[in-house]
Amino acid sequence: MEVELHGWSANHLDKRYELVYHKTELSVAAELTTKGSPVVTAQESGRTSPSSVGDDSVDSGYATVKSASDANPNVFLIEYVRGKEMEIQQLVTRLDSLAELSFWFTASEGLDGDAALGFTRSLRREFRSWNVHIAVFDVVWSAEQWEHAVEELSTKQGVEDELLIDATGAVHVPRIVLASPPTTRSAFQPELPWKHKRSLKQISTPYVPEDHLLVHVAGAAKGPEQLWSFIGNVDSSSVLFASITASPLSNVVVAHKDSIIEIPGSAGKGSTLAPCVLAASIAVLGIGASSFSHPEHLQQKKILVTHSDTELGSQIICLYSKLGLDILALPAQPSVADIKCVFSQAPQIIVSGSQDASEIQTFKDVVTHQGKVFLWNHPKQGIANMLITDPWLIGDALRCALKEDGGLKQTFRPPLDLLDSTVPVEVLLAMAVFDPKKSYLLIGGIGSLGLQIAHWMYKLKADLLECKQDSGVCKYQPELLH
Repeated sequence: MEVELHGWSANHLDKRYELVYHKTELSVAAELTTKGSPVVTAQESGRTSPSSVGDDSVDSGYATVKSASDANPNVFLIEYVRGKEMEIQQLVTRLDSLAELSFWFTASEGLDGDAALGFTRSLRREFRSWNVHIAVFDVVWSAEQWEHAVEELSTKQGVEDELLIDATGAVHVPRIVLASPPTTRSAFQPELPWKHKRSLKQISTPYVPEDHLLVHVAGAAKGPEQLWSFIGNVDSSSVLFASITASPLSNVVVAHKDSIIEIPGSAGKGSTLAPCVLAASIAVLGIGASSFSHPEHLQQKKILVTHSDTELGSQIICLYSKLGLDILALPAQPSVADIKCVFSQAPQIIVSGSQDASEIQTFKDVVTHQGKVFLWNHPKQGIANMLITDPWLIGDALRCALKEDGGLKQTFRPPLDLLDSTVPVEVLLAMAVFDPKKSYLLIGGIGSLGLQIAHWMYKLKADLLECKQDSGVCKYQPELLH
């Protein structure tokens, strides 16, 4: 997080460490002590003990604090109860912060034990002269047995500050050890979400913004550059939907709901034939929806379609021909003679997949101000940018083309069949940190570190709930993060 806030992110972890508890040769017996009385918490006993520190018992206001050793009155035993930390302050403020006192906190494994570890680590840093120990016991141990075990442990030399005692009495201590690095590869599961961008990767279910839908791709057809068309299902519906995307090849597509169309009569059918949605959208956008529905508007106008020797170009020409339009064709790599012949006929509309700047300028010069040039592959004016800025234009174009369906269809194949290479047994994992189907509760998110964590979660599209500790009320607060 520190690195990310300074403007760059590490791509991988060179080393990874984790906290584990190692079993030691040390052990304690679970038998009850015969010396003194067992520890009694404040909730179990209402008696008030003498207030002098030198007495066997000290009333802290939190719990009865007992000397852990008759030989050393400066060793105190405190049973830790989660949520009652502030009450220990009554004891701490009466003690000499520079004296060499020894505290033994005890807690049961679980929430109390976890909270006790954090509390004693903070107390240890604040009072450097004190020896602060924490013994977390397995749930099978009783409070009376805790006292005997701590009395035994406090007399031993070299006992560490944090101890975990299991059901058998074996003592475990924390160690930070080198752990195996995070898994980066896994066996490929084609039924789960995946995408192909330079290589095949297994991914999490994508985040679906408002007004978008997650389409499970049943079939796909490649287009030029990064464009490809798809048919698929939304949720568990058997109805097939179709549209275009410029995202990497995948078996799931997040599409704006206004950019997809339902294929009529597709429910329950597994046919791989579907309308040429990419060619249809280009054909409509090239001349306008009104002219596509009423081709008579373009009488005595010539339309130039480039890349006529490609599958996409030939499909566009076929759609225009079915409308009875006057079409001029130009291959992807035209000769000078081809260009002269076409331009001598003065086309008024040019529909092209060219990305060459000089060629595009020539097209604009030919049609002047009275014509139109539509560049389907242009980074700012083409289909890919429309999917981001005006996705409804794609949906409207597809609906218009389907309404005037000329019967032109193409084969859609499973997206894996479009890969140029064989499917590997193992693939890279590119899983998201947060699951879009889950909500995440951040407690204390209004503090300095908490706010940074909240902002980080928000950027990663986590469904975030923030909890105010003082009020105990949890609610959505996205406005804090913008």
